[in-house]
Amino acid sequence: MPVSLDGHIYKKQLLAPILENISFYCPNSMEMSMSVAKASAFRSSMLSSFVESIVVNSPNNKVQDLVKTTFAGEKFALELEELNHQFLEGKVLDLNKVYGFDIKGCHQELNLEMIWQN
Repeated sequence: MPVSLDGHIYKKQLLAPILENISFYCPNSMEMSMSVAKASAFRSSMLSSFVESIVVNSPNNKVQDLVKTTFAGEKFALELEELNHQFLEGKVLDLNKVYGFDIKGCHQELNLEMIWQN
């Protein structure tokens, strides 16, 4: 995924001029606008990636409804209120479950479970 807000770190000096020349109203539309920006807006046209995916966005829930093409919770739904409730109770995501998944791409729902923090 060449342009991603959840999987990339951008330097302000690179990002600021690009943002001045695009329109967006939420993170999804920002990614879409950045992905079609003129190549000259980027200092380099070179991309690199790992052979195997190491970054994954698990779209188990959705916090915006402006972009209708964003899917979420189709396999492992997480309700925002329930997730927040468990977090406030002191639970955390079971990272052993997260790290045990076979990642196939940049957007893949994971069976996220909350456990009591040790």
